[in-house]
Amino acid sequence: MEICKKAGDLKGDTPEEEYKFYLMTYLKNIEYIKELFEIYPVLLRILFETIQIIAKNYVEILQRLENDKEDIIQILLDGKEYNEIEFMSGSLSDSHKGAKGVYHITLDNGIKILYKPHTLECEVNYQKMLREAMAACGLEMKEYAVISRENYGWCQYVNYDTYKNMEELNKYYKRVGITICINHVLRTNDLHYENIIASGEYPIIIDLETIMTNRHIERDDTATGIIQDILTDSVLNSGILPHYIWNEPGKIGINISALSGNEGQICPIQIAKIVDSKTSNMRIEYEYPKSSGKNNLATVNGEFIEPNVFKNSIAEGFSECYRYVANNKAYIQIYLEKFKNSNVRYLVRDTQQYSLMLRASYHPSLLQSASDSELFFYSLFKYVDLNDRYRKKQQIMKFRIWFWVISRIFITKQLEQVFFLLEEKKLEISLIRIVFLRY
Repeated sequence: MEICKKAGDLKGDTPEEEYKFYLMTYLKNIEYIKELFEIYPVLLRILFETIQIIAKNYVEILQRLENDKEDIIQILLDGKEYNEIEFMSGSLSDSHKGAKGVYHITLDNGIKILYKPHTLECEVNYQKMLREAMAACGLEMKEYAVISRENYGWCQYVNYDTYKNMEELNKYYKRVGITICINHVLRTNDLHYENIIASGEYPIIIDLETIMTNRHIERDDTATGIIQDILTDSVLNSGILPHYIWNEPGKIGINISALSGNEGQICPIQIAKIVDSKTSNMRIEYEYPKSSGKNNLATVNGEFIEPNVFKNSIAEGFSECYRYVANNKAYIQIYLEKFKNSNVRYLVRDTQQYSLMLRASYHPSLLQSASDSELFFYSLFKYVDLNDRYRKKQQIMKFRIWFWVISRIFITKQLEQVFFLLEEKKLEISLIRIVFLRY
């Protein structure tokens, strides 16, 4: 369109009229479209693959919704009937394993439910374990109903709610301390501000893809590596407590923690954005995006109070739960065994890196040759020493790398060995060896 505009071939008195002319004259011309795809064959492949994958996913969800209708009504809807879907959106999560993601579904009875493209056994076992810990500390727990199938699942939609008084907020933060302790035991990470909802007195974790995460066996003896090991073994690893990423010398980064990550923070990495959409001036510009979300923030009558005000409540919940775990090791081990064979997400690198690469891969210069497109993704190995710690990972990655990047993750079978320390005594949980599944 830009080429046509510069050549003076677009008709219209305004950029909007020129845009409509381009759509009606050029993009309805079969010969023009053929010529376009001869120049950009990778674009054609991406379009067809995307259409096929999305259509397949929607058909699969609708079939599963019909097959599970009776259970959904009884377990998720408290017996309330429905006839059809009123609204469905797949924008609630990153896509994995063939563009599959979390779908938000609103039924015609007004109730919202979530569809997730993986078994929810982790959620079921996690809620049981957390419920026991809460009860041992004298608190009840709010749970969301779950239907778990072998390769997918349904669950209730968790609503955000503010608090009426400081007493409720203190109970909330005591529950936060208990939640931090349980996730420290499970070695969960990636619990950032998008993965927790403050629902009344209850902090609700809504994404457990990285529960019981693995770590590199090889140790990095540099100062940075040693510091990273210390932080990874600490309660900061889960991401619940306030922390900052993208820090620079003399400049604090942004807070993405579950407790206080707030909206409106400017990210230091530029992303592409379409400007002047639906006009002949339409173009891509790069801007620093702002963080979103505030359903993670605990408020009293809509006012957010910094979590450090409630540090004693957090410490109280953590300490009580820690003593409960330390005094019931055999019982806790039984719960941990339930996570055996669970599929969890393994982040070889930060999701943001893969997202940025995917965005960059759609640049016109990479849509003219499939080999150029795939070679671009091999820049993932730019800083990898293939003779050292990433050598095994490099072997694992030897399949069609563009499809792996679209999936953006590895799924691992849980886990070869898990250790954690309680009162300086090592507790070993024997689980099966790590296996990388190829998607």
